[in-house]
Amino acid sequence: MPLDNPTAKGAAITSGNYTGDNAANKAIAHGLTETPKIVLIVNNTQGQIYWYRIFGAIAKITFITATGVNGFYAVTIANSTNFYVGDGVNHMNSANLLNEVFYWIAIA
Repeated sequence: MPLDNPTAKGAAITSGNYTGDNAANKAIAHGLTETPKIVLIVNNTQGQIYWYRIFGAIAKITFITATGVNGFYAVTIANSTNFYVGDGVNHMNSANLLNEVFYWIAIA
């Protein structure tokens, strides 16, 4: 949306954390009144920082490391209540490794 658009509204932003459980399509309540445009997730495992990205209209989570994008993993598409993590197989790569704490920010 252009900056000079008189009908533009500010972004709604929420954040939080969750603990992974290895499940497929773990629902994370984001607290927004609409589907987030993007969700960014970070995890620090054994000194390695991992980033994840979910675009609201795409049912995939992107796994990003220091070397770049390392894969796309199918999850349930985000909605006005939840975003979803974990594909049930690639637990770390899909942001749902058992007992790991993940921090997120959702922007609508």
